[in-house]
Amino acid sequence: MMFKRTIPAALVATLCWIAALCSCSQFDDVVFNEGTPQQLAIQAYFSKNLDSNTVGIKSDTIHPGDSIILLTSVYPSKAIRSKEYYWTMDGNFYCFEYNCKRAEYKPGHHQFNFIFVDYFGDTLKDSLDLYIGSVPLLDKRNFIPANNTQYFAPSDFINFAWNVYDPDSMWDMSHHFVLKEAPGYYGNPKVLVDTILHEASFTYLKGFDNLGMYQWSVSVQNELRQKAQDTIRSTFSTRGIRNEAALFGFINHSSSEQTLPFHLWLTNSDGYMVYDDTVFSTKGSAFVVKPLNPGKYTLYAMAQDYTDFGVDTTKFEIKANQVLTLDTIEMKDTTPPRITAIGSYDGESLDYSDTLKFVIKDFGGKVLEKRIKVALDADNISSFHFSNDTLFVSISELKNSWATRIVSITAYDYSSNKAKKSFKVLPSKTLPEVFSE
Repeated sequence: MMFKRTIPAALVATLCWIAALCSCSQFDDVVFNEGTPQQLAIQAYFSKNLDSNTVGIKSDTIHPGDSIILLTSVYPSKAIRSKEYYWTMDGNFYCFEYNCKRAEYKPGHHQFNFIFVDYFGDTLKDSLDLYIGSVPLLDKRNFIPANNTQYFAPSDFINFAWNVYDPDSMWDMSHHFVLKEAPGYYGNPKVLVDTILHEASFTYLKGFDNLGMYQWSVSVQNELRQKAQDTIRSTFSTRGIRNEAALFGFINHSSSEQTLPFHLWLTNSDGYMVYDDTVFSTKGSAFVVKPLNPGKYTLYAMAQDYTDFGVDTTKFEIKANQVLTLDTIEMKDTTPPRITAIGSYDGESLDYSDTLKFVIKDFGGKVLEKRIKVALDADNISSFHFSNDTLFVSISELKNSWATRIVSITAYDYSSNKAKKSFKVLPSKTLPEVFSE
């Protein structure tokens, strides 16, 4: 806020006359320029620190017990003559300082005013708005329908309800409610409801699929846009026709490859195959088998063309109208790559050659050149390349070697299994031959 004051010429003349009579008076440091307008302005704001260069704001929202920082700017300068200046909160005196910091606890809306009374008795005021509110508390344990509720009829009207507590008992709440088909169970899940509610309940009337699985969530914020830290996330499923059931599962693997093909097949208690399919699994890919008759089953999983993962076997029993969610199937490769030397007669020794050749195979995925290390004795070397499972190593200093040298190969597969094998490279020449050269 600001106002503009032009100092009267008569006052200026009087002050000059007094100054001439009393050369040591208190007016010696006052310089007036007749006809020059003097502008005075103030600005109040909240800040995150006491640095006056920080960008300030006129309105802020905090939690009870948080500190606020009140800053002011006075133009042209805080050194300008004034009668008084102070802060008020909700009309009551707050502090005398230009800038102050204090914790506030009382929830609600509060108005701060900075009051500045200049030398001539004129008053300037600038206002700030502060909102103090507590974060809503959303109960994650008590809600309906409870997580993994089963056996709803597809035609049922389902009531959703949850509990929210406002510690301040003064704010309106907004509830973001979402109901959708469960991701993974449906290939392209549809959102059935996405709405903002002002009550902690909702009723869905449009019905569901047979043997369907659905996910719903609720997040809450108060009218100050303070969000509850917790979010409700829950699933439920519906019944089948003629007591049919469904199987829902996830498959994970230890490989750093993005996608691996896994062969899944399911047999019933009589040994008959009732399901056979290939799932291309990224981390935590889902699969669904439906409809199934109630009974006992065995599920087999194998990484197709990657025998290092072995075969996982899961036995389970499924009930009528149930959508059974299995524990995640973890497919792990714990077998390191196999390293052999081409031309070795005993698996450990090699005759000297300009290019030594080794075979590195892994049956849990590809082996990459960047995951291979080659060392001569204790020194790493870089003169090698890898192609089609074959490692080509060229070491020039072996050309005139009269002693047996050790070449070590280290390789890691996609599941971080480490293989290391050392080979003896026999001398290329005798010691007399080396000295004769």
